[in-house]
Amino acid sequence: MTAVSNVYAQRFLTTIFLISFGIYLFLATVTYTPFDPGWMHISSDTQQVSNASGVAGAWIADLLFGFLGWASLLIPVFMFIEAIQVWWPRSFVSRPFRYAAQFFILLATSSLLYLLWNVPADTLANASGGIIGYELGESLSQLMTIYGAVIFILILLIVLFTLAFGIQWNKTWAMLKATPAYLQDLFYKNVPESESAYDLTSPQKNKVHSHKAEPITAQAEFTEADQEQQPKEHLIVKNTKHNQTAERLFDDMIEQEHKAHQETHFDRDDIDDETLERTLEKAHRLEQDSQRTVSSGEVWKALNQDQDHNRDIDALLRASEDQTENKYPDHLPHAHTSVSHVETKQKSSLDWDDDQVFDELLSVVPNGQTATDIHTPFNANTAHTQVESTDTIQPTTSFANVAGATAPTVVTTSGLAHELDELASLADDPFAEAHDITHSEQSSIEPRTTAEARTTSSYAQSSPFTRANIQTHLAASTLVSEEEKSLISSDKDAFREAWQETAGKPQDELQTEFAELEDDFDLDAPLTDAFGRPMSRAMQVAQKRRDLPTLPGFELLDKVDPNKKVNFTAEQLSRLSELLEIKLQEFNVKAKVIEAQPGPVVTRFELDLAPGVKASKVTNISRDLARSMSMASVRVVEVIPGKPYIGIEVPNSSREMVRLIELLETPAFRDPNGLLSMAMGKDISGNPVITDLGKAPHMLVAGTTGSGKSVAVNSMILSMLLKYTPDQLRLILIDPKQLELANYNDIPHLLTPVVTDMKDAVSALNWCVNEMERRYKLMSFLKIRKLADYNRKVEEAIANGEDLIDPTWKASDSATQERAPRLQPLPSIVIVADEFADMIMQVGKKAEEMITRLAQKSRAAGIHLLLATQRPSVDVITGLIKANIPTRVALRVNSKIDSRTILDGGGAEDLLGHGDMLFLGPGKIDPERVHGAFISDDEVNRICDAWRERGEPNYIDEILTPFDEEPTSRGFEDGDGDPNRDALYDQCVSFVLETRKVSVSSLQRKFSLGYNRAARIVDQMQEQGIVSEQGPNGKRDILV
Repeated sequence: MTAVSNVYAQRFLTTIFLISFGIYLFLATVTYTPFDPGWMHISSDTQQVSNASGVAGAWIADLLFGFLGWASLLIPVFMFIEAIQVWWPRSFVSRPFRYAAQFFILLATSSLLYLLWNVPADTLANASGGIIGYELGESLSQLMTIYGAVIFILILLIVLFTLAFGIQWNKTWAMLKATPAYLQDLFYKNVPESESAYDLTSPQKNKVHSHKAEPITAQAEFTEADQEQQPKEHLIVKNTKHNQTAERLFDDMIEQEHKAHQETHFDRDDIDDETLERTLEKAHRLEQDSQRTVSSGEVWKALNQDQDHNRDIDALLRASEDQTENKYPDHLPHAHTSVSHVETKQKSSLDWDDDQVFDELLSVVPNGQTATDIHTPFNANTAHTQVESTDTIQPTTSFANVAGATAPTVVTTSGLAHELDELASLADDPFAEAHDITHSEQSSIEPRTTAEARTTSSYAQSSPFTRANIQTHLAASTLVSEEEKSLISSDKDAFREAWQETAGKPQDELQTEFAELEDDFDLDAPLTDAFGRPMSRAMQVAQKRRDLPTLPGFELLDKVDPNKKVNFTAEQLSRLSELLEIKLQEFNVKAKVIEAQPGPVVTRFELDLAPGVKASKVTNISRDLARSMSMASVRVVEVIPGKPYIGIEVPNSSREMVRLIELLETPAFRDPNGLLSMAMGKDISGNPVITDLGKAPHMLVAGTTGSGKSVAVNSMILSMLLKYTPDQLRLILIDPKQLELANYNDIPHLLTPVVTDMKDAVSALNWCVNEMERRYKLMSFLKIRKLADYNRKVEEAIANGEDLIDPTWKASDSATQERAPRLQPLPSIVIVADEFADMIMQVGKKAEEMITRLAQKSRAAGIHLLLATQRPSVDVITGLIKANIPTRVALRVNSKIDSRTILDGGGAEDLLGHGDMLFLGPGKIDPERVHGAFISDDEVNRICDAWRERGEPNYIDEILTPFDEEPTSRGFEDGDGDPNRDALYDQCVSFVLETRKVSVSSLQRKFSLGYNRAARIVDQMQEQGIVSEQGPNGKRDILV
């Protein structure tokens, strides 16, 4: 045997082996069942199997299905492909690449089956993707979710199929696009043979050619011999399929030429000039024979026997194979001749179902002509052709001549449509005037007498071959009316004149004209009113403010981050719950996690303690628990209202930024019944926390440096500014630091500029005390008990036209006003002190007494305190202040003592800072953990600027009047006697003599004094001999 024969024998044996083993594996995998014995199953009988490939096939299939699942069905397919590749050793892809790609296809398919086809299986080996599919699918789904994993695997499969089988996607796409045309050719070729050759017509691409062709007289002159030969014409039909293909080829070539002509780009290699010349000569010979009447059978028979004709058609077919890649040549000659209505089957852009189109077509026909004039009979004896012998022939005309030589001419409206398309191209192409484009006139067919009229197309095979009547010099411009020509020419002339005028002027002259135009539109000219009078600056500002909305919009605030992620997934919460139970068990605390509530900053785990375990035991081990769980801090909530569980709050791994806009867009904040709504933050469950300062009625905020105290105060102030107007809310801001509240200067809500001098702060507090007393007098006059009822009554009186006179007005109060003013609704007043402890340290007990009086009495008068301090010591926050300020906010503090000073309990020392707070709301016993909203300086400035645009502040000068000059100030006037004697000394002596009891606490309660001042008054009484010294039991005797 030779070497070649050895190679072929080896290939043959390899092919037989691969096909045989592939069929064996195919049967084994298709008939696999998990009930057969195998590697993944236990069976008592290892010999009886239901697999078609026997015991060995059952074991092999079990192994394949256990690892790959249903993807193992691809292994026989790959073996069949390899059997084919044996005979092409130099294939498109090298063997190592192909094997590697097939291996990865198996892995990817098993993973995809696991993700998309969830088959309920008792074991992992029975799953749809097997063990490998399960592991890969789980890993990918955790990395990029299920949808991302599916998309990734699909893309990977496309790449792998390209490597394994060398798929060329561009050719595949081209084949798919060519499939409809191929099916269309098959349809045209499979025409039923029972149809007569006279009835065969080629379907049209345009449905507009529905004119009925008149039957020819040649059919009436058929002899009986011709009729006997008609059943044999089905052979002619088969022979004409080649001609039908040529006809369709002409159609496509004409259409491609038309598109190429519009793009003014041609290719030089499409058509052979020699072939065109031979085809034209064939057309001339057919023209000479067209005057005699012949049957269609003779014509087709003559054409089919003509080898030159068939050779020409084949040449054209070969030349058109690359027509989609090459354009028609631009060097082909142009002709000044035009074919009269030779059907080119071009797709028209006109809508032939519209009546308006036919009206436009009819308008092209010269006046006075009728349908009879247009369809004049064609006389073969008088027919003549006018062909100019020139060196240049237009491609469109050449193809039309060829089509006219092989197909009859029918009367259709496509010629008119072609003329309209040419007009449109002339309008779009400015160089089209250089071409001498001619069009054909109407052609006709001699009417024939027959009993049956049939609908034919431009390539009706039942018609004899007649040469198209070629005429010349029908200008396209004749199809345009004179009125349209005048309009087009006038527009062109106007544009040309304007362009010439501008182009002829120098640049300096043009700039001068533009400057004159700008002078006509003076943007700095003052605004005028309805009467044309210039408006003052104040009127312009007032008009602008009138157009602004009453309140600034929430769009001034920063938006919520749309990409924020969930802190803990359900699986992570489950793991943390198990870890918490294990760590508690290490400290001999048996508990079970009932529920987990993830929040923006912390997550609360609700635990059910075992019987006999105290909650205090868990509280004592909170720091050890935080250390064992590697947490910054752990807070224990011993009592959860409404639940028999305790709570353990664990900080999240990543914090969530809480924006103020999230809180302001809630229904709780928009509630119109809220007196002074303030946004506090979000609780541990992520729900917004809104409080009403009008019901509080005062608030104390304490927190060390960096805990977020100033940001919390700013968020409270901004939440009020975004809901209430200056007629509803007025502010007094005290800022000892001179920086925290400086951004709020000059907003219309302020009663006085931001107070930075603590002496002015005492004066402002004293004015508030006097304002509180004045409001109480007004409310007692109207017999009402709170400010909301007062405003409601005053508004009703104003609406009804009633006059409510201020009863506290005196004639000496005003030098210009003679009558008492009417009562007006009173706004709520909020006093904000950013650093309360610093103010107390500077002005001493003066401010403390004023604050104590306001905290005790100002609730009904609508005056509220918002005090913030960094040092929550008992020297600053006295018991009297704490008793009258029930609403408190504790941010992170340094020690448990400070936490107890604010909240009367611990917990604030374990907070995380940066807005993490414990909020003791009005009417609540236990504090609630809240994460405050973050406010940037830009947001504060934007909102303050918006309010400054809406109005100016109306300051009250009396607020900053020095305190010592205030005649109504109480408790700090010097007496007429001893300069060290207290002004209230006489009143205190009278009180002691009346009650016959003396104690420091009684004087404090009666006269609202501090402990030091009341004790000093008692010591003065002792020096004057009014009371005795303090006895062993702590009591004093009255000596007078």
